[in-house]
Amino acid sequence: MNFLKDGNSSKDYRNQPKVLSDICDQLAAGDTSITGVMIESHINEGKQDVPASGPADLKYGVSITDGCVNWEDTVTMLRQLNEVSLATFPVSRYHLYIAWFIRLL
Repeated sequence: MNFLKDGNSSKDYRNQPKVLSDICDQLAAGDTSITGVMIESHINEGKQDVPASGPADLKYGVSITDGCVNWEDTVTMLRQLNEVSLATFPVSRYHLYIAWFIRLL
């Protein structure tokens, strides 16, 4: 499994779309060693620490654990991954489920 954060993204969540594009290129070229990806995602991008004033002052939809891409970027990335996997691999129940899920986004 490829992780889009930490080593592959140089611990910068903003690199995740670039890393995913590279993974999609590898899949399109026939690389079968990639079995999955992990996207650090949340409603809004970034990461925040709990303010000294307490959790009531946290920003809504921003991670407090890891830096994350926002929901819009997540949808774009999932669609990109779906397109390359449908074009590269034979259609299976897994692909049909992913295609169904992507339509919900």
